[in-house]
This record gives sequence, structure tokens and C-alpha cells, in this order.
Amino acid sequence: MNDKRMITGGFIFLLLWCFSCLSASAEIVSLSLLDAVDIAFAQNSQYELSMWENKLLEKEKQLQQKHTPKLSFTGIPISLGSGKNKIAEGLITLTLPISDHTKITGNLNANFSELTPETKPSGYISFDYQFFAPKKTEEAVGIDPEITTTNALVLNVAQTFITLRKYIDKLDLEQFRLQYLRKAYQATEVIKDTGESQRLQTQIRSTEQTISDLTINIKQQNRELCHLLNQPDTVYDPLLKPIAYILDYDQHTLIDLALAHSSKRISALNNLAQAENQLTLVKQSLGWNIETSAYLNWNQPENISSKTTWSLSLTASKQLYPQSLELEKAELKLAQAELNLADTEQQIFDEIIQRLETMEMLLDKRETIKTSISDEYDNLVISNKYYQAGLVTEIKLLAHELNLLSFDYNLQHNYYDYLLNTLHLLDKCGFILKEEIVIIMKEVGGGDSN
Repeated sequence: MNDKRMITGGFIFLLLWCFSCLSASAEIVSLSLLDAVDIAFAQNSQYELSMWENKLLEKEKQLQQKHTPKLSFTGIPISLGSGKNKIAEGLITLTLPISDHTKITGNLNANFSELTPETKPSGYISFDYQFFAPKKTEEAVGIDPEITTTNALVLNVAQTFITLRKYIDKLDLEQFRLQYLRKAYQATEVIKDTGESQRLQTQIRSTEQTISDLTINIKQQNRELCHLLNQPDTVYDPLLKPIAYILDYDQHTLIDLALAHSSKRISALNNLAQAENQLTLVKQSLGWNIETSAYLNWNQPENISSKTTWSLSLTASKQLYPQSLELEKAELKLAQAELNLADTEQQIFDEIIQRLETMEMLLDKRETIKTSISDEYDNLVISNKYYQAGLVTEIKLLAHELNLLSFDYNLQHNYYDYLLNTLHLLDKCGFILKEEIVIIMKEVGGGDSN
């Protein structure tokens, strides 16, 4: 395409002028998308903290799954009761979960004498079992949180980088448009076409306002990229060529991957398993809550014969309302969980289909733009011949060049939009974008030249 249109030197000057407005001490840095991603992974503070948090949460989750014991200590060095100081005491309690139904609790209590340094220790061990305790369901395993954090950073950098590139391209286009409109206005002044002059003046003012808005947008987007890369006072010139990459996965595979890696669906599956477990429990228990406890008590009394005591208890309780009501409530929760899972899967299906349809539309539009570029270039060639023969003015050539520049940027932005949609789709399907973006960018420069 670059050999099919005339490129003015105004863009480079405009780019430098626009960037110099951002910061007096700013440094202009040309940057590729892969370099931007690498810098973000190396320097983004929020990413480092998120990865740290993920590791801590994973360690905590592993400990919770192992029925981690709980140890508590209470010390009462001094207390007052009935106007007198009470003796000091200390209490240590250890709770050891064995399973979802069973736990062992150990307690050691020490009372310190008022007159002597001797202690009077006592304690107990209890073994508790609940017959109809809810079983801990096997949770469905979702996507690694580290992959989620990594993909989020890649998407954020890519979106910011490409948006900045688009704004710069649009600024270049509008600057060229302003140049064309001013020359067209000068021509109308020569031929005294008042109506056309007024129309062009309105377009010039509108284009100037657009240029002003784009300049502000470029500054804002550049600041966001600086923040992501943790490089303040830097002005970026994002470099990105059209990427001839077309997604090579069939629809069914992508949908299956998206379902398997969706955190919402995994949560819905876990809720369904819990609802099924609760319904089974209600049917088995018939509304009864039955617990048994074995209790062994030990102390150091005056009478040695009563040093150790033990007991065994059985407790059964039931709420006094119809069992059918509790059963119906459990069945309702199960039905709600099943509907929620179905709705969640439908949403995921719709998201993937919509994303694929968008990408297909982009490919169709790409071919249309290429055709428009080819036709407009042919028109430029013909008009240039007429211009050499003195049959048309320079304004006619500038109009064709403006159209070509607009089509050219539309084509480039089409490639960028396809890239972003691809990254979002791969993220939904559980791919590691840090690796996938390298594969995609290998296609840079491999597309058709127009």
C-alpha cells in the first residue's frame, strides 16, 4: 500500500509536536507490542503483587484441604471476683479435624495457687462425630489464577497499545484532511464560490476540533501505557504492522475449551454439587441432626481416686415442622442450581459465537476495504494522467490521496481489531496469552500488500 499513495512528511513533524506537548522532559521511544508486553511483565507493580497474592491464596487453600489443626491459648494473669483477687489461670485448646464428620478437641487448663508456685492442671479430650454432616463436595478445578492474572495484563497492554496506535493514525489522517480542505477552500476563494467556501469553512473548523480531541486522547492513552509499563515521563511511538493471522480452531473446540475454563461455570458446577449433596442429606436424615461425643476429663484433685472421669453422649434433635417442607426446599435449591448452570453455559456459548461472528465480519470487511483501495488507486492513476494533461486540478489528486489514506488506515485497524478479538477469545478458552501472542506476532508482515 505504501507504494500506492503519496505520503507527506507532515506526519513525522506532527507526531513529534504532539508528543512534545506531553512532557517537556519526555523521551520518545519506538516500541513494538511484544516489547511492551515484556516490559509490563518485568516492571508492572500491580502484576507482581497479584502474583504474590495468588501464591499465598494457593498455600492457604492447600492447608485448608488438609484439615489443619487449630491451636488457641488464653491466659488470665489476674482477675477480680466478689471483692477478691482470683488466682491466675491459663487455657490451651487444640482442635484437630479428622474428616467432615469427625473432630478431636484437647484442652489443658492450669490454675496457679495464691500462696505457692504449685499449679493445679486439668484438661479433657473430646471425640465428636456428626452422623448427618454435609459432605465436602469435590470442587471442579478451574483455570490457574496465575494464568488469569497473566492474561489480564497481556489484554490490558495490547488494548492500550493498539488504541494509542489508532489515535495516532487518526490524527495523521485528520491532519491530511485539514491540509486538503484548506487548499480546497483557497481554490473556492479564487473562483468566488461563496456557498462552497462556507461549507468548507465549517468542515475545517470541525476537523480542527477533531484534531484537538485526538491530541488529548493520545496524551491520555500514552499516560495509561506509561503506567502499565511503569515508565513515567516517556512518550511512546507504538509500532505495529498488519498481522496476517487467522484463528485456526473450529467452533466446537473453542466452545468446549471456554466451558471447561470458565470460572462462572465452575462456580455453577460446585453450587450444583452442593445442592445435590444437601438433597441427599435431607433424604437420609429425615430432618434429624444426630451427634455423639466421647469425653475424657483429667484433673489433679485432693482425692486421687477421682482424677480421671469419662462420659459418652448421644444427642438427637429435629425441628418440629413437616419433613416434606425441608425436602421441597432442598429440591428447589437443586432446581435453581441446575437452571443457573444451564444459563451460564448458554451465556458462554453466546459469547463465543458472538466473538467468532465479529471476527468473521472483520475478515469480510477486510476484503471489501482491499477492493476499495484497489479501485481508489486506479482512480488516482487516471486522475494523475488527467492532471498531467491539465484536465483536473491538484485538489482532485489530494481527494484521491485522502481516500487512499483513509482506506489504508481502515485496513490496518481491521487487522488490529482482529488481533484484539483473537486475544479475548483465546483468553476465554484458557490459553496462556503470554505464549500465544508470540505465535501470533510471528505472522507480522506476512499478509497481502495493498
